[in-house]
Amino acid sequence: MKYLLLELFAVSILVLTLSCSKSTGPEIHYGSIIISSEPIGATITLDGRCTNQPTPDTLRNILTGVHQIILTLDGYPACTTATTVVADSTTIVDIDLNITCPGGIIGNLDEEAVVSIEKVHFTVKGKVINVNAQETRVILYSKYDGQWSIEPNMDQCQTVICSDGSWSNWSQRCDRIVAVIVDYSFVPKQKQFEHPSSLPGVIAWCEYPDTSGTRKVQFSGYSWCVKNNDGLGPDLNHYSDGTSFVWVDGDGLKLRMAWLPDLETWCGSEVFLDSSLGYGVYTVQFAGRMDIFDPKTIFAAFLHETRYRKIVAEFTSAAHPYNAWFVIQPDYSPVYKSSFQMPEVTQSTIQFIWVAESITFRCWEGYAEVPDTNDIIHSYQYFDNVSALRHLFKMRFKFYRIDDTESGHNDMVTIKSFSYQPA
Repeated sequence: MKYLLLELFAVSILVLTLSCSKSTGPEIHYGSIIISSEPIGATITLDGRCTNQPTPDTLRNILTGVHQIILTLDGYPACTTATTVVADSTTIVDIDLNITCPGGIIGNLDEEAVVSIEKVHFTVKGKVINVNAQETRVILYSKYDGQWSIEPNMDQCQTVICSDGSWSNWSQRCDRIVAVIVDYSFVPKQKQFEHPSSLPGVIAWCEYPDTSGTRKVQFSGYSWCVKNNDGLGPDLNHYSDGTSFVWVDGDGLKLRMAWLPDLETWCGSEVFLDSSLGYGVYTVQFAGRMDIFDPKTIFAAFLHETRYRKIVAEFTSAAHPYNAWFVIQPDYSPVYKSSFQMPEVTQSTIQFIWVAESITFRCWEGYAEVPDTNDIIHSYQYFDNVSALRHLFKMRFKFYRIDDTESGHNDMVTIKSFSYQPA
């Protein structure tokens, strides 16, 4: 009897131990999807499995997360979309099968292409206008761990544009998403440090949430977006949108380049117009010398679409025997550069005259509307391949560094005025 009691006690301890150590595992949640279509009667396929159910229908006990839905109906092209199921909730999916994907010409191809973006849970969607949907598509990037990554993955990144301009895809990371419209020459990368808008082949782009130009300044009758530290360009400089780096006073628009000892880095500044002005005469007046910047600092006034399409005037003190230059790069073609020596003058003007047949650059001393021949510092005219330049160029002013070492001095530029006259 004594040994029997000991055995029963040992078994009870073992059972108690097993019951206490049992793992409950991760919680599983479900939701529902109501799927309807116009016209009705389309067969529903969920995540590659045909349900054999026609629309409208309600799918219940669906695991939470992103799911792919395909609707097929005789006489209509198959429609594919993605939706997100939330725990204990019902998601509604309503699809118009009369909308073809991809579509055709949407809007006016002579006008600037535009893309919008919004997100609902993991679903990312938007609208596109002024494109040929047969020749373009939308690609998504997300910012994660300091890099931009293709979303949702390389296999599913090609997002078609439907005949009503709509597009839809999904992303696991929705804190910061960029949608770019690209043509079929575009070769996506899995990861990169550059902002997606700077990649060759990008026609238009939009960001969620909108971080481009959170702060704006009013100058010379235009609203200028102030570039933030995250950057929009191809270089690896840091930019500040603080009032000590970009401000407007009685002298004009001020931009600053400075060393930040606490962060052990240089910080520059940039402003830009958020829309293109197109062909015309762009005139910029400077107050103060443009030849005394730090040898590793460059100030640029430029029209820019991507890093491969630009019309630029740059100033520094590093180049010998020249400290300034005009640059034109039409479309992935060689850079055309005309260098000159900027003299020790405190009042100067630059001008881009951009028309369909040519681009004329001019720089002169003073602020005369029509400069005297003796006041012209440098001029350059470009004729080759001007047709490659499209009406997508936006005006920008930028201070940036070509070296991140601490040595050097802080700089500031004063832009007295900016004006534009249509051609």
